[in-house]
Amino acid sequence: MTYETSSASAVAETYYVQLFEAMPGNNMLLKSDAPKFTIVSVTPSFLEQTDTTKEGIIGKGIFEAFPSNESDPAHTGLQDVVKSFTYVLQHKKAHDLPVQRYDLQNDDGSFIEKYWKVSHQPFLSSDGAVAYIIQTSADITEQVKLQKRDEQLNAIEKAFGLFMHAPMVVGLANGDDYVLELANEEAFRLWGKGKEILGKPIFQSLPELKGQGIFELFEQVRATGEPYIAHEVPVVSMGYGQEQLHYFNLVYQPYYSMGSSQPTGVFTISHDVTEQVRARQKVQAAVEELQFVTDTLPQLVWATEADGYSYFFNKVWLEYTGLAQEDVLGNGWMQSLHPDDLERTGDAWTQAYKNGAVYEIEYRLKRYDGVYRWFLARGTPMKDEKGQIHKWYGSTTDIDEQKRNAEALRFSTERFDLVAKATQDAIWDWNLLTNEIWWNDGFKELFGYSAEEIEPTVDSWYNRVHPDDTEWVIGGIHEVIDKGGSKWSGEYRFRRKDGSYATVFDRGYALHDQEGRPYRMLGSMQDISEQKQAEQALRRAHEHTTDILESTADAFYALDAQFHFTYVNKKAAQLWGRDRESLLGKHYWTEFPKAVGSESYDMHYQVLQEGKPVHYETISPLLNFWIHTSIYPSKDGGLSVFFHDISERKQWQQQLQQKVEERTQALAEANEALQKINDELKRSNQNLEQFAYAASHDLKEPMRKIQIFSDRLKERLANKLEADDQHYFSRIIQATQRMNILIDDLLLYSHVSSGAVLEEQINLNDKVKLVLEDLEVEIAEKKASVTVDPLPTIRGHRRQLQQLFQNLIGNAIKYAKPGIPPQVHISSRPVQPGETGFPIPIDKAYHLIEVSDNGIGFSQEDAIRIFHVFTRLHGMAEYKGTGVGLSIAQKVVENHGGAIWAEGIPDAGARFKVLLPA
Repeated sequence: MTYETSSASAVAETYYVQLFEAMPGNNMLLKSDAPKFTIVSVTPSFLEQTDTTKEGIIGKGIFEAFPSNESDPAHTGLQDVVKSFTYVLQHKKAHDLPVQRYDLQNDDGSFIEKYWKVSHQPFLSSDGAVAYIIQTSADITEQVKLQKRDEQLNAIEKAFGLFMHAPMVVGLANGDDYVLELANEEAFRLWGKGKEILGKPIFQSLPELKGQGIFELFEQVRATGEPYIAHEVPVVSMGYGQEQLHYFNLVYQPYYSMGSSQPTGVFTISHDVTEQVRARQKVQAAVEELQFVTDTLPQLVWATEADGYSYFFNKVWLEYTGLAQEDVLGNGWMQSLHPDDLERTGDAWTQAYKNGAVYEIEYRLKRYDGVYRWFLARGTPMKDEKGQIHKWYGSTTDIDEQKRNAEALRFSTERFDLVAKATQDAIWDWNLLTNEIWWNDGFKELFGYSAEEIEPTVDSWYNRVHPDDTEWVIGGIHEVIDKGGSKWSGEYRFRRKDGSYATVFDRGYALHDQEGRPYRMLGSMQDISEQKQAEQALRRAHEHTTDILESTADAFYALDAQFHFTYVNKKAAQLWGRDRESLLGKHYWTEFPKAVGSESYDMHYQVLQEGKPVHYETISPLLNFWIHTSIYPSKDGGLSVFFHDISERKQWQQQLQQKVEERTQALAEANEALQKINDELKRSNQNLEQFAYAASHDLKEPMRKIQIFSDRLKERLANKLEADDQHYFSRIIQATQRMNILIDDLLLYSHVSSGAVLEEQINLNDKVKLVLEDLEVEIAEKKASVTVDPLPTIRGHRRQLQQLFQNLIGNAIKYAKPGIPPQVHISSRPVQPGETGFPIPIDKAYHLIEVSDNGIGFSQEDAIRIFHVFTRLHGMAEYKGTGVGLSIAQKVVENHGGAIWAEGIPDAGARFKVLLPA
């Protein structure tokens, strides 16, 4: 607008001031005398809004009349207003400020927190200079504070919800009696109680906590004001109707009531680590049990990691070698190995480790007194389902006596074979000079060959050695011969005539001439197949028996027909508190006279007489607790008896009935309370909707009157109004229309904020079709193109889902680039649980719906802010709107249990992504 300067400027200014003061709204007329910006005139509404008078502010600079709140470090109102004035003066264009905080000063110098919606309009003189600036402002303090309160309440509600559903025990006990004021669901589950204990002393409602030191810790925290932190603290509770022991990592924090300088209560956070503690205890118990079992075995038992690091040796091993546990870890055990066996033992282990096969070798170990004895070591790899080795377990058995006997036998056999030339073994005589070999008749009998089938050379031997053994057998023999040795021996497989292989032990003795050159080798070959099979069968039977004894969980004992103990396992001896070796051969009723005449006594005689097993439960006269006993008749006329402790089960059975009755009563009371809460919630939602409707009606009524009276005034003054006056009226009518739209949007926002009942299966294709029909005019005007891929059917709220697509598609069309037809594309794809790259955890199936366009886009730093109520990235003159639409869309998506977010690039379009549960 322009301002005419003439000789009658004073009269014109007075006229304009009077006309300005008659304008509706909150306006202020300022001179362009920067930096003062003198106040020339104000509207009555502005005076009422700012609680000022004309006399108090006319003629003053705007910042003199309304000084800034310098005590607020975040206050930027003055700088922002100055920047806006500067923009108007430089560009001679109107400028709108975003929501602005500018506090008003009281008479006592204090400030009142205020938020404004402000715009500045230049008033130009005839020469085109800015003569005045019109400031239009609206006090939106209440709306801003209401929005902040809503956000705070939402944050508090979310935090409280997380708190109440947290997977840890949380509680607040306050006052001298420690009244339970707050507890979450996990606490009630642990205690086996409901909300009825809130408001009552915690040690009265949960008497099982007494005597566990908890009261004393509460007193300590209140007295010192210092938190108490502890780990794996044992606490007994009554969850699930029975006494339970739990372990907690806990924090007891002092709690201060409002206005109190001393702690009045204790806030507790306890994380249940029972499973971890019990798992560790089980592992420890398993290790101790393994140690106990292996210590009772006559063999030397050991275990290694997958890489061969030795970490376990039983008591027998340590006693034999005289070494301590720490001395034999890793490769330390090899200090007991005979030096001549070191390399061979290492090679055998390397081969077994490489092949993942059973490790077996004979070597000599030094006893604590320095004597070496022969042992057979056998290790088996423990593998997972993929064949990966986790550990090796093995035993080392003393075979020194057998070894010495075998050696003596071999020497005796050699002497006999060489002297008597008569044996069932295969005797061979090898001429090393001609390579000819002679076999006795024993060779034919052992392997089934005829004389014609036996080659005269050493090939008759080498060609029948098993292919897997050929290399080391031939190599070993020639190594002895080449190095001037005299003795060779080995076990290997030799082929019979029928194609099968016999396991043979072969020993040779080389003869040398006077110059030390070998010329002849004599030997004998024994078929030890049956011996090997017997040894393997004996080893398997021994291992099987050992496994059974080690795996017996119940207490067990065996009696002969005269009731003498023939066997007592470690569990029975442990329960009786007796040495089981001292019981063997003793009479049952003599050793345990308390059992005579008991039910157990009668049952033993009954099975012995009838020859049929019995099973019964009774209180043991020896142990004084409930046991379950099974008695079986043995083939030798005696008895085999198993028994185990069932006292806990009996106690649980007795307590179960009582707790079931208590829980049934508590459940009925909880259901009744829940119904009352649901009824109250329904009434609260109804009241909220009625309030929103009434507020909308009351706001729209004065706006309707403003529009009607503006139209009438415009018609009455039609012939008297200049072009600028016509513009003013148009602005008033447009502002009224925008206000009506804003009220409708706020009412819709209030409606969707109250939630949604998801009772219908909604075909989203139908919803989008209806939206496109509603937007038909806008699409045609902007020559827009909207393409839609097939969309899913979901459970939802019909009106809210239509509003969601109305806002998203409408925005895509509205924010198009000038002169470029909008192109909008809607797509959908399923999203499976576990997929990453989304702003929320994907723990179930969703549909990902995307609405993309080629419009003006936005900066990604505004991607979150655009969903806030009243947020606009562009001026009203550029793009119309209230700034509520995307907030409504966000609420609709949240009501359906989903999420919405935006991606944008300036001048390159926007993409809105919506996750809705499948």
